Amino acid sequence: MTDTPAPAPPPVPQEPPYAWVVVWACFGSLALIFGVSYSFAAFFASFAAEFAAQRADVALVFGLCGLIYFVLGVGGGMLADRFGPRAVCMTGMACIAAGLLGTSLAQSMATVYLRFA
Repeated sequence: MTDTPAPAPPPVPQEPPYAWVVVWACFGSLALIFGVSYSFAAFFASFAAEFAAQRADVALVFGLCGLIYFVLGVGGGMLADRFGPRAVCMTGMACIAAGLLGTSLAQSMATVYLRFA
């Protein structure tokens, strides 16, 4: 055996100074997106009363919303790989804002189905 020292481990790369900004931006984006989606229960009774709808009709809104979020999530990942997460998140936030604005102007449950989901 020889007494040669072991090679030094490779240097640990330094993380960029904006790394935690990215983490908090992702946290804020996800909190907003899922907060909008899962806050539906707070408006359940209001929707049922406003549109004189049955519970099943109102619950369908949340079911459609969940279905669309998770089915389109696959495509969103591919779009983020191609165009970058910033552009995809900003486009998604604009779509959510437009949907919420449209839902606030809805006159029927059919309109809520189309705009909230």
